[in-house]
Parts: sequence; C-alpha cells; structure tokens
Amino acid sequence: TFGSNVLRILLANQLGSNPSCGQQLIAAAMVHINELYEYIEDNPAVEAPDSHFLGGCLTRKILLRERSALYMAMGNYKCAVKDLTKALKIDENWTWARESRACIWGASKLKGYDVLHKEFKRVISESHKDHRGNEVSYAWLALSILNDHSLGSLEDAKGYYEKCKAASARRAQIYGERSQEAIPPPVKLVRQSFGDQPLDPEEIINCLQNLTLGSESGSESHRKKRGCVKCGARSNKEGGRLHQ
Repeated sequence: TFGSNVLRILLANQLGSNPSCGQQLIAAAMVHINELYEYIEDNPAVEAPDSHFLGGCLTRKILLRERSALYMAMGNYKCAVKDLTKALKIDENWTWARESRACIWGASKLKGYDVLHKEFKRVISESHKDHRGNEVSYAWLALSILNDHSLGSLEDAKGYYEKCKAASARRAQIYGERSQEAIPPPVKLVRQSFGDQPLDPEEIINCLQNLTLGSESGSESHRKKRGCVKCGARSNKEGGRLHQ
C-alpha cells in the first residue's frame, strides 16, 4: 500500500545514518520512491490537491525531495542536485528546493560564485524575513562578492554581511542560542572575513578549502586580486599580494 511505502521512506530518513542498518534502509527506500514516482507519472490524479491519497501530499516533488536527502546521506551530491532540479521543473517557485540546491552547489563546489549569487538573491527575495536560513543566504551573497568582484562592490558585500548578522540575531531570538559548532561554515567564514570571529588556523584552512569555487564556465575569478574587506586595499603595505 502507499502507507507502507511511505513508512519505509520515512524509516530510511530517520535511521539512514545508522552504521548497522542505514545503507540497507536507504537502498530499500530508493526502490519504494522509484515505484511511487513511476505510479504517479502514470496516474497524475494521485497528486491532485483534492486527492484522497494522503490528502494530496503524495507528489512527485515530495518524493524527489526525499530521494535527494537520501542521496546526500550517501554523499552523492550530483544526484541530489539532479533530483532538486527535477523538482524545480515541476514547481519552479519551490523555494525550499532552490535553497537546498544552492547550498549543495556551494558546499560541494559544483557551481561558481556567479551562479550562487544569482540563486541566493532569488532565495532571499522569496523567503520570509524570519526564515532561519536567511543568514546562510546573506553569507553566500557576501562571500560571492568578496571572491568575484564583478558581482558587486565592497560596500555591497558589507551590506550583505550586516544583513547576515541581523538574520543570525533574529534566528537566535526565535530559535535560541546555539554552540559555535552548530554555526554553518559560510556564516563562520564571512564573520572571519570581516574580522568579527577569530578562527583557529586549522578551521580557517578547512573553511577556505570547502568554499573556494571556480565559476560554472571555468573562469578564473578565483585568481583575481583580493581586496581588504575593511579598507578596500588590493595590496599590503609592502606592495605585495593579499592572501586573505
């Protein structure tokens, strides 16, 4: 039954990280997702808003969301992105899928700063002002400008950083304070870039390795001269290159 299939998918979602049975649960859930997806393609009425199947909640885009999450659990970022892209073809205004895809693109270096900047600007325009993910979107907007000066000015980057700080404060007000370990890497890195959060050298290196991207077309924007985020200088006082 549909209920049995859905329960197996939810079981993998919750226990997929279990070292003893997680992989088996994920593999089984993938089979059930594929079966349901094919059934809905052959019977479109299933996902109609007035459908009696799970109150109309059993839809292709929801199944794609669940499958993308399982792909992420397996470390298969490209397949996760493909499913989110398919979901956006079904519903191009599904902000959750667009935000999730952009975050995967950034974290896994699958797209460049030009694409990330465009996507996160749209995500912000579609998100509620109190959305908990706004801090990450603003952090990526600031970081994209700092790493590709064609996307905006230093003042633009500072403006996005101020909005990132405001979003973080609002998130803490609504959802409570969190540990330093729970702060998303892009937020940590943009704080360090503007001198507001000292990081230990190992953490700085890890963040830079995880977030240094090339553009989608393979441009060399990452080789451009860096500028000081506080004064705008493009070289140090000895005339040498800035490395951070």
